Amino acid sequence: MKAEAKLCECGCLKYAKPGNRFINGHNRRGSHLTQEHKDINAKAQQGRHPTQERLKKMSESSKEVWSRPGYRDNMSEIMKVASIQPGVQEKKIASLKITNMKPEVKEHRSQVQKEVQNRPEVKEKKSIAMKVVANTKESKEKQSNLQKEAQNRPEVKAKKSASMKITNAKPEIKLKRSNAAKKVSAKPEVKAKRSRSQKEAQNRPEVKLKKSESIKKSHSKPEVKEKMSASQKIAQNREETKKKKSESEKIGQNKPGVRERQKESLEITNKKPEVKERRSKACKESQNRPEVKSANIKKQTEIHNRPESKIKASSISINLWQDPEYVKKQMKARHVKQNRTEIRLERAIKGIYPGEYKFVGHGEVIIAGKCPDFININGQKKIIELFGDYWHKGHNPQDRIDIFTPYGYDTLVIWEHELKDIEKLKFKIIEFHERPQTKHTKEILDGKA
Repeated sequence: MKAEAKLCECGCLKYAKPGNRFINGHNRRGSHLTQEHKDINAKAQQGRHPTQERLKKMSESSKEVWSRPGYRDNMSEIMKVASIQPGVQEKKIASLKITNMKPEVKEHRSQVQKEVQNRPEVKEKKSIAMKVVANTKESKEKQSNLQKEAQNRPEVKAKKSASMKITNAKPEIKLKRSNAAKKVSAKPEVKAKRSRSQKEAQNRPEVKLKKSESIKKSHSKPEVKEKMSASQKIAQNREETKKKKSESEKIGQNKPGVRERQKESLEITNKKPEVKERRSKACKESQNRPEVKSANIKKQTEIHNRPESKIKASSISINLWQDPEYVKKQMKARHVKQNRTEIRLERAIKGIYPGEYKFVGHGEVIIAGKCPDFININGQKKIIELFGDYWHKGHNPQDRIDIFTPYGYDTLVIWEHELKDIEKLKFKIIEFHERPQTKHTKEILDGKA
């Protein structure tokens, strides 16, 4: 078996003879030198730059060598074999990185690239290639995605808005845009397209929701509310708007089913709890205003002072007080309690007839819309009424007696000043209690009257 040729181990990237590790004379090439010898050789070689004649000779000799037949193929094969060796590519990459990081290399490369790109033939090739690539579907999709990503960035949006504001603020640009927009919008086909697109967009549910939310937010602001109210007042006070409103309302209300629909919609809206709360809040706020309070008081006083309103109020109150349930409610609401004079009279009655009469002046018993003060609770239909000297001044006791007699009750009316002479009062109470019932009351009880 013949030994295969291997690369020289000195690093010259040339093949040695089969069975040999080095080419003749290469085994001593730098491998035996220490770091001191290397430093001495480097110092000795400093400043020995080749002259221009030497460089020309070197270039001519290298050209002759590379022009020899088979030399290029041999060198390419050698380089391929060397690149396959472990660690060679890593060393190359590391050396390239080091060289590329140097500033002079960067400058040289940038200059060369600029010179190459500025050539007309390169520009033509580039434009043709870009057009071919741009017309493909993949490139179009990529470009659109990249543009969207770039436009969605916050810094890009901020820059765009700032630049648009600056450009839009210029008067000449405003004029140009307005003129162009007017010309375009004046075309009939553009108007038709716009109306169709607007109708389609407005009928979408998501658009309606967004609109309602934005309107609510804008209307909730106090400055917007003030502006709206002021503009509405100005518009409503115009004569032409008033005429148009009245005419349109008349036409709309005369249509069949319009009033019924309005009533139904109002009932539905009024039943909603949020509507009730809003109305109550608005009413409370309006009523708490001083000017509203003063106006309400004036109106109420004017209405109450009218003779027809007084007659109506008296008739209504009389009818209400005829209802015993209404009287009970009123007495409970007023928290009626026994006063001093009533307590004194009760003591006097109990001193004569204990357990015979009970105080019912707080609304426990109601007869013909009236609340008696004391009533007999042991079978006799007798009532004792107490009239105050101040509150019942000018009242006729017979009127109260006549109210209770149709219901079969005998009534004794005692005035406040009679409590000063208790003995005389007791004699009056005894006489009333021991007196038999009148013929009229007996007839009422027997059912003959």
